[in-house]
Parts: sequence; structure tokens; C-alpha cells
Amino acid sequence: VKPDGSMTLVDIGCSPSSVAISPDGSNGWTVCQDLPLLMNIEVATGQVALADVGAVNPVKIAYSASTQRLIIAGAAGQIVITSVTSLDDYQVIHDFSVGGTFSALALSSDGRVGFVVTDRGAINSFSVKTAALKTINLDMDIYSTAVAPSPSGRVLYVAGGDMSVSESSPPSVVLAVDATTGATLQDKELSLAVSAFGAISLAACHRALYVGSGIPVILGQEQTGLIEYALDAFGAMGTGSSFLPSDPTVS
Repeated sequence: VKPDGSMTLVDIGCSPSSVAISPDGSNGWTVCQDLPLLMNIEVATGQVALADVGAVNPVKIAYSASTQRLIIAGAAGQIVITSVTSLDDYQVIHDFSVGGTFSALALSSDGRVGFVVTDRGAINSFSVKTAALKTINLDMDIYSTAVAPSPSGRVLYVAGGDMSVSESSPPSVVLAVDATTGATLQDKELSLAVSAFGAISLAACHRALYVGSGIPVILGQEQTGLIEYALDAFGAMGTGSSFLPSDPTVS
């Protein structure tokens, strides 16, 4: 999509499950869950180059500009890290498993550390350069579904369900935790009985945290699924959360 709103359609022959874009916007990469292929799209020309990197059922892709590597997550917990050398040459540097079915992938702001959430609710970190893997053990009984690192990388924002309240229908909670020890710094439980979270993302200004509920939430005549948490200058979450309307007006 160009700044003037015009679009160029590129046929890649499958339904993409994830997209990553280079910082300068010149290249994009995508994967399709039913194909073991990495697809590079040259934005200016729409040219598509394919590379078989051995990813099984790829569902998420991210680009680390600082290391010039692509991180591809497979549905069964596989992580493939490739170099980005040219439009049609991608060398597989690491291929490993984090265990459990993939749920979410996020990169630190410097692109050197990856964070993966599995269907077991576990959070794992790994080095993009060495693939050194570490499990981050939370001090609360939380079934994690999504994660977003703070700009410094010292804090992780974690969305999930509080299993200490109910294992069958855990209420949704958002945590700020120490990225090294897993110790809880803050926990915010939703006032509504939502028992699922789909995604979590930090705003570019680092002063707001956006969480997708994963399921529709009815507020009066509105249906939404996006919750906003205000952050202070130190990254601490405010006293409450607010649900954003399903069709917010942008001014």
C-alpha cells in the first residue's frame, strides 16, 4: 500500500499466515502454513522469489534488522533462523524446537532476542545469533498466550489466563514481569469476564499497550476485542484498562 492509498496486488499462490517488512520498506517476506517455503517480495517490482528453508507448517515470521536474519516459527514449535543474503538465497543458520505448539512470537527492540509462547503457556527466550534457549518461569500461575518486550528488554508484558482463579475458565490478566527472573512487577485483571487473549503489542510511542481479547466483547451496542492500557514514562501500566470501539475515528 503506497502513501497515496493505492495498492499493488501480488499473487503468491497461497494464503499467507504472517508477513514481515524490512525497515526501509523495500522488501517483504511471507509464509503460508501449508507450504515449507519462504517467499521474498520485492516491493518496487512485485517480484516473488521462493526459498525452501525446511520450515514445517510455518505460521509466523519476523525480521531482525540488526542481525539481518529472519525468524520463522512453525506450528509444532519449530524455530528456523535464516540469513538474508539475496532475493533467492537464504542460508539456514539454526533449526530447533521450543517444545509444544506455537502460540506467539516477538522480538526485542534490538532484534537480538526472540520470545516464543507455546500452547503449554510457557514463555521461552532465545538468542537470534546463537539459538541459546531459556525458559522464563513466571512466579504466578498464568497460562500465557502472548508476549511483548519493553524497549529496554528488561520487562515483558504478558497476556494470558489466571489459572489460580479457575483452570476451566481463567480470567484474562496482563502482567509486567522481569524478563530474566519471571518475577511479577505488575498484574492487571480485566473487569469483564473474558477468558481469552489473542495478541499483545506495544505502541510505537511506548506509552500504550494494546491487547486483543481473542473473542468479541459486547459493550452496550458495540462489539470490540481491543483493550488499551496506558503506560507511564517508566513503562508501568495505569490503574485501569479501556476498551476501544470497533470502528474508532482517527483524526
